[in-house]
Amino acid sequence: MKSYAVLFLAIGILLSSCSKEEWSVVDNYVTDTYKEMRDGAIGGHHRCYRANFPLTIVFSDETTSEVADRREFVSALKTWKEANPDAEERPTIQFPFSITRLDGEIIEVNSQEEIAVLRAECRIYQNRHRKCGAFGRYLDNKCFEVQLPISVVMADGEVIEIEEKRDMKDVLKSWLSNRPDEIPEVSFPISVTMKDSGEVVEIEDNEAFDALVEACKE
Repeated sequence: MKSYAVLFLAIGILLSSCSKEEWSVVDNYVTDTYKEMRDGAIGGHHRCYRANFPLTIVFSDETTSEVADRREFVSALKTWKEANPDAEERPTIQFPFSITRLDGEIIEVNSQEEIAVLRAECRIYQNRHRKCGAFGRYLDNKCFEVQLPISVVMADGEVIEIEEKRDMKDVLKSWLSNRPDEIPEVSFPISVTMKDSGEVVEIEDNEAFDALVEACKE
């Protein structure tokens, strides 16, 4: 996130000398175009891959600009838009170019169709990430505390015993590094202690645990 904050700060600096009217036209074009390409070709929807620089931008008037990094990318968009204030069509990235996945695999991209496939894969990645994030419920909840130890079943069938909360964090860290299709699963039944009464409640399955979490939101 810090890199994007710096990048958009750079956009502000680059455009600080424009008039109010120029700011609206140029800034909107640069920001919208960068966001569109960040979520598509150059950045990866949900940030599950990144494009490898240098890249060549192809503008709607068929001129091109080779850029060595994201800062040059933004600068090239600004320069072109200032020279073509009435142009509305977005630029594209010249094929082929390569991307690097989170797992380090480098892939050559040759068409918009291949970008669409990558974005679809990223949505699957994000869904898994969101599900995995649900494990935070086992670490902290405002109205109950999970009694440890509990067992977690990994995608490859390995069973890991969670003795302390930090052990669960280590499990998630390992899962995030490997990104298997299957997410870890908690082995039920488990017991929780209600914080308001001290009552110990046994939870038989994931559905019962989900119901308890929802009840705590009321």
